[in-house]
Order: sequence, then structure tokens, then C-alpha cells
Amino acid sequence: MSPPRGISALFLGEPFPYCMEADYRDPEDDSSAKGITIEVKKLMGLRSVTGLKPEYFIILNVNGISKSTKKVGQKNRMVKWGQKLFFNTEITPSSEFSLKLRRTSRMISKQDHDIDTFQNNMADLISDAKKKKGILKSKDSDSDSLQVLLIFEEVNIRTEINIQVEGVQRHIAASGLGDSPVVETVSSSVNMTSRGSSTLTIINTWEPVWTKFNALVEFAEKISEIHPYAKIASSVLLSAYNIWKAQKDRDSNMFMLLQTIHDFCNFVHDAAPTETVPSQRKTLQKIMEQIIDCSQFISGYCRDHSFVLKAVKHLFSNVDDAIQKYTMSFEKLKLAFTDAAAVFTQLGVINLTASLAAFHVDVNLNDMPYAEGARYKSGKGCIQGTRVKVLDAITQWAFKDDPDSHICLLLGPAGAGKSAIAHSVARIFDGLGRLGSSFCFVRGDTSRHLQLYLPTLARDLAHRDPHIKKSLGCVIEDPSLRKTDDLADQFDHFITQTVQECSVIGPILIVIDALDECGDGKPRKEFFKLLTNPETMKKLPSNFRIFITSRPDQDVQGLFSKMHILQLQDEQYKENTDKDIFSFVCHELLELPLKGITEAHCKQIVNKSEGLFQWASVACQFVQDTTDSGQSPTYALKEILSSGSGLYKLYTTTLNNRFKRIKETSFNQQFKQVLGFILGVNKPLPKTSLSLLWRLRFGKEMSMDMDFILSHLGSLFNGIADAAVVSPIHTSVRDFFTSSEDSGAFFIKTEEHHFDISLGLLQVLNTQLGFNICQIQTSYTQTPISRS
Repeated sequence: MSPPRGISALFLGEPFPYCMEADYRDPEDDSSAKGITIEVKKLMGLRSVTGLKPEYFIILNVNGISKSTKKVGQKNRMVKWGQKLFFNTEITPSSEFSLKLRRTSRMISKQDHDIDTFQNNMADLISDAKKKKGILKSKDSDSDSLQVLLIFEEVNIRTEINIQVEGVQRHIAASGLGDSPVVETVSSSVNMTSRGSSTLTIINTWEPVWTKFNALVEFAEKISEIHPYAKIASSVLLSAYNIWKAQKDRDSNMFMLLQTIHDFCNFVHDAAPTETVPSQRKTLQKIMEQIIDCSQFISGYCRDHSFVLKAVKHLFSNVDDAIQKYTMSFEKLKLAFTDAAAVFTQLGVINLTASLAAFHVDVNLNDMPYAEGARYKSGKGCIQGTRVKVLDAITQWAFKDDPDSHICLLLGPAGAGKSAIAHSVARIFDGLGRLGSSFCFVRGDTSRHLQLYLPTLARDLAHRDPHIKKSLGCVIEDPSLRKTDDLADQFDHFITQTVQECSVIGPILIVIDALDECGDGKPRKEFFKLLTNPETMKKLPSNFRIFITSRPDQDVQGLFSKMHILQLQDEQYKENTDKDIFSFVCHELLELPLKGITEAHCKQIVNKSEGLFQWASVACQFVQDTTDSGQSPTYALKEILSSGSGLYKLYTTTLNNRFKRIKETSFNQQFKQVLGFILGVNKPLPKTSLSLLWRLRFGKEMSMDMDFILSHLGSLFNGIADAAVVSPIHTSVRDFFTSSEDSGAFFIKTEEHHFDISLGLLQVLNTQLGFNICQIQTSYTQTPISRS
């Protein structure tokens, strides 16, 4: 075997002989198709340089297939790659091998420069490597030499592809906002020039998609409100790839659709500016939504194309029609992205699940029980750019084809921000048309009791899918079932019998917030038994995902073995908590500047919060409220920071500041009457209704005093400054007031106020009832009764 010619190292000024050290590993015995991986370990023997270090890369060619390493800078006298290149080709006696070493200058206007090329017969090279570790040296052994260490390994083609795809999945799982790219190139073995019907051809269609999509995701992730959609888009596109690569023979139509995604990502990559303008942000989000939907269509088609075409017949007549409509949608998005100055008010994308929900089925479900107001609220979600890591973990779990469990349980202490995360997750999936239902339990709110949950879930799912709606309509033809409160019957008839007709492609998420507040006693035990029974859960479609938040109560902890668990107290999530709370506090106190409040003050609130978002939220509200009443913001801040640690200490400090007369008997009685009405009613009431009850029960003068007390509770209750119902901002607020040990002079025993509430309601009936009380248009008139 003849040695290679000398390498001209320009920066050294003299030629150096070249040597290559090769190691060989035998594959497992397998009769299926073989390929080869060549691991490029390192380049040794370089001379030390000063100033800008050049970068080197190596191009390997096996049987006409070329692969390149990444560019790596010189360190000391060495360049280390440690990079495996996979060649999907079998090694025969005639296989050829070549290696080209290139150098990249860091100087402006300097181009890549060839150092030298080595060529040899592949079979001889491996044979020599087996015998003597393949030390290939120049005849000029007296001179210094550059050495490249390569490790050859013959592998099973399918096994190697799976290994590389799993590597990409790990990259996605480990990626974070602003860090490394969400998706790296799936395999350096992919070569777009290959043709034919082999597995190689199928896999080769993906490299350009991944390469350009990687850049697109990096660009989109810089914008916090688009970040979760970018994460999901990368996940579902990877899922589509995993399904696609396993198919040896697949419709050429799907290749055309993939090519459309590739061309579009390529366009956005080339057209993207260094910074987005506001009008482009909505378009970027629509881009991610369309890639998610299109990828789900591809994945579903590869699994069972007959089911998919049946499921989407309301939108597409056939595969060609789907391709045409997706292509048109991408063209519209391309136009919207380039014309950033235009306002695309009617910009829309194809959404399989949303369009399915719009398909009308004439079934009336109005007389089935339903929990009004139990769904998520966008305004209660996390502020943009916070809780990124845990939100990513949840969305990645939801979009996995085969998760370890179809139920994910998020655990954390009171005030840790679990509900905000639940509202954010629900909002994201609702935006994608993939929210099956969301239900937020609240302790003490009987309008959201557990017996209402499954009927509400059934009606939400029926709204999402007309096939489920039609099936549910058939089930409730039996009038005895419509309003049953037996949980087992509800689950069997309303859920398991109807969801078998589900025709949604891709994951559908069901969100349950505050499971620990769902109630007590037998219904709670029955519901937990349903959640932990594997036979029961198997009756749900495989694409259903259930996301639950809860405090770690003792009976909730019994669910651990059956669910995918996320703990907010885990270090991986706690490490970003202070940063997220700081973002929240700055958003609350610095956006509308309060005199004297600085970032240093915000950091003090963060330190005092001890990782509890609820503490920071109440503190910010307290500073804002006291400022509105004429106090100095810095004085209010100093007072709140002097309170003890924990939520209850904070609540006590807040109340003592606003109600300094609480120990006076008459004022204490009035205060407790106000809180007794708020906490004692079965269903929260708006401020106007509470004022009416007070006026009718206690008289106008006293009701005005009670209204004044109510107006100073904005730090702890919702609905004080608007028309919403008056309710505790957090369950811990109710727990505080109803605990004599913790609340002291502010303790409320709700049962003592039921009598006054009842009298107030009777007064409403006596004074407010009248003919046609709802003012409905009618031809009837009220006439006096004549007496003979």
C-alpha cells in the first residue's frame, strides 16, 4: 500500500508527511444489510500557533458517498472531533476510501484550503487495521508527521439509524430556551443525491428538512411567546420522522409533502431577518402550528392511512387534496412572512382538530350537567418567558408516541405556581386545537364538585369531535343516565362508550388543575380509583393524555406508581424558579413604574418569596394597593419584607396593614360578616350581588361599611375591582381564614354566617321577584285580577 503524498501545512511553511492510525471493530453477527461507521477521533502533530487559531475539518468518501466532520479549532497541537460518520453502503473488495483534510482560516476573505487527500482500497485498509491497528506512515519516517486517528466499525444499517434517531431525541429533551439547537441534523449519513426505493432513499429525504428546520426553530425560540410552539413543532416533526423511517415502501405523495415542509423551512431560513418585527411574530407562531399539524397528518397516514383518510374526509377528499391544501397554506404563510409590513388579519392555517370541531352534528346536550366557569383562563397563566423548562417537559411528554404513562402528575407545595402552569399548558394546546378539556377544581366551590367533572369532560370532548358527540347523543337517549351522579356509571357511559369513536389524529390533552381540591369522602376515593386502574385507563384512546396538578397530599401520593411524575421541587426545575419569579416581579412593579422601586427591590421580594410565586404575587399586589391609597411604595415594600416567612405570615401582615381596627369588637364583627358571606356561599358571587344581600339583610348604612371593607381586600381576593365573582386568589387564602390557629383575629367560621345568608336570599325573593323578571319579549301583559 503506497503512502500518501506530503501535506502542505501553509501556516508551517513546509511539507509534512502524513500518517493515519485506524482501529477496527467487528459487528454483531447479523444477516441483514450492513453499513459502516467511521469515527474521526483527532488530528495530531500540528505545530503551535499564536493569534487566531485555524479550524480544521475532514471529508471522508466511501463508495462515492461523502461525509464531512464539523469544523473544530486547533487546541495546543491537536484537533479533536470525536464524531461518527455513518455510511449506508456495504463494503466489498472494490470499495474505495478517500480522506481530505481541509483548513478554514479565521481571517476575513480567506477561503477553506485543502491540505491534502489520502486514497486507498477500503477492504485493504480494514484488513491492515485488523492486523496491526492500521498504522500508515510515510516513507519519510525521519520527519515529523500529522496523524489522524480513525475507528472503523461495520454495523447493521437499521440499528445504526435507530441509534442516531435516539441521539436526536436526547438532544431535544436536553435543549432549553436560548441554548443549543432544538433539533440537530438527524444523521450525517443522509445524502439527498441518493435515489431508489431502499430504506436509504426514504431516510435521505429527511436531512434537508432537519437542517433547515433546526435553523427555523432556533430563530423562533428567541421569542418567548412562540417558544412552546417551536418545541412542539420540533417534537412532532421528529415523531413523523421516526414513523417514516420504519417504512420501506411508502406513497410518493408523502415525500412530496415532506419536500413542501423542506422547501418552506429553507425559505424561512434564508429570508429570516436578524431580529423579528412584531407583525412577524404571529406569522411565526402560525408557521409552527402548520408544521405541527402537517407532521401529525404524515405520522397518522404512515400508521394507518385508511383511518386517517376517513378521519379527515371532512377536510380532504384524498391524499392529493391534502398535499395541495397544505402546500397552499405554506404559500400563504410564505407571503405573510416576507411582507412583514402588511397586516394579515385573516391569516389562517389548516388545523385538523379545529376543523373537526366545526363539523356540525345535530345533537342537543344542553340538559346534561356542566360546570360553568371551570375551564382555564389565559390571564392566569405564566407570563411569557417563565417556567420554560417545566412547560417543555410537559409538552414533550404529551407529544411522545408511546409515553411511560398517559397521565402526567405535576406536584408542588401551595403557592408554587402549579395552577399557572396548568392554565398555560391548556392555553398552548387549545391554540393547537388539541385541548380536549380543562377543569380547575376550587376547594369550597360547589359549582365545580367532582360529580360534575365527567359530564363536563364528556361535553367538552363532544364539542371537539362530532363523532364523539353523535355517540354521546345515543348514550343519553336513556333519560335516567343524563344526570346520574355515580362516577363509575358516568365514566363507563359518558366517556369509555363514546371516545371509541374519536377520529382525532395526534394527541388530545385533558387538563385537571388542583386535583387535591376535588372534594373529600367516597367520591374522591372512587375518582382516584378510576385514575389508577390500568384496565379502566386502557379503555381510553391511545392518543389521549391527562395532565394533572396537585399538592402532594397523602392519597395523591398513592397515585405515583401509575403516573408520569414531575416535581416542582426537583432541582432541575427549582434552579430556574428564582429567575422566573424575578421576571414576574419586574413585570408587576417596573412596567408601570412605582416611585422609588428598583430592580434591587425586586430581588429582595424574590429572596423573601422562598420559591413561592403566590408570595411574590401577594407582595406585588400589596405594594400596588397601598400606593393607590396614598402610601409610599418603598414604605409598603419595607413593611411586607419585614413579615415572617411563609404565606400565612404574609397574609397576616397584609391584613394588619389594611385593617388596623380588627381588634375592635364592632369592626371585627363587620369584617367577619363580609368574609363570612364571601366564603360561606356555595357558589362565588359578584360584588354587586354581595352588596345587594348586605343591604337587604343589614340595612343601607351598614352595607356601605361592608362595601368599604370589601374594597380593601384586593390583595387576597379576585373580583374586587371588576364585575367578576369575588373569590380567593389562591386556595391557601381560604385555608388561612378558616384556620383559627393561623388567622387569629381574622378567623372566619363559615357555618355561623349561613343563617344571615339565608335571610338575605329570602329578602331577595321577597323584593326582586316580578312578572317577566328576565324582560323577555312577549305578547302577554300583566293585568290585575278582577274580583266579583
